[in-house]
Amino acid sequence: MMSWPLLLCMLGETKGSLPPAADAHNRVAMAHYDAGRLEAALVEFRAGYDAMPDLRRDRERRDMLLDSMHFTLMDLHQRDGSPEPLCRIVPLLEQHVAGLTATFPDRPEFGEIKFARARQRVKDRLAAFPPDVCAPRETTPAPQAGAALKVEPLSPAVAPAAATPVTPMLIAKQPRQAAPGRASLVAGGLVLPLGLVALGVLGGVASAYRQDLAEADALNAVLVTRRWTEDEHTRMRGLATTTRSQERSMLALGLVGGALISTGVALLVRGASQRSRARLNVDVASTRIGLVLMGEF
Repeated sequence: MMSWPLLLCMLGETKGSLPPAADAHNRVAMAHYDAGRLEAALVEFRAGYDAMPDLRRDRERRDMLLDSMHFTLMDLHQRDGSPEPLCRIVPLLEQHVAGLTATFPDRPEFGEIKFARARQRVKDRLAAFPPDVCAPRETTPAPQAGAALKVEPLSPAVAPAAATPVTPMLIAKQPRQAAPGRASLVAGGLVLPLGLVALGVLGGVASAYRQDLAEADALNAVLVTRRWTEDEHTRMRGLATTTRSQERSMLALGLVGGALISTGVALLVRGASQRSRARLNVDVASTRIGLVLMGEF
């Protein structure tokens, strides 16, 4: 069963916010889902679902995470047509409905009626497989603990080559040295513009991000009032993936741009400081006595 709260969950914007523990699991689950790690996403969705044991207080939030698990299992089934994900949906729905029925015995619309069509659609899909497709199967025994592992000996270390004797060399004194602080000033002049470019790209990504969020909000407002089409469902999933990618890009660009600008400014300040100190150095070379006045800026 797909419902519009699942789409809001995919966008990270739910009208009824999840409790902190469930919200943390939900965010991790969506990161796994966006990366294609569906089994890991299922584990986190289930952990968020189990973090809300109060059916009366968290009924709608539990329904939302159940939809997320249902949706993810259907994606697993559509990958290779395996019936195993369908077999996992059936007890998931039955346990959820049983809990609602026990908590709200006079409100069948919360459980039996609401999830009847979803359960029937799953059973219709399973009808294409053998009747015992969901029967428990024997598992292969795990390897015994403490099994010996064959470890290949390490190859002997290669002896270092004999050191080549170094012939002393007399290095002539350079007639002129580079200006103090020049290297820092040049490096800062190169790094600082790169940081500004990164922040400029960040502005472009942020503009596209706002447009995609506005489109997602408009589409969600329509989906609240009617059933969605397959094209609308595909578009909403695309917007969810795009906005999450844009969020990661903005974070990376902000960090890189800020680091480059900070480094560039530090290099420029250091180079200017070195040049200023060099102007205050006094060396009385004729008497072999060095008198140095250091200026700090």
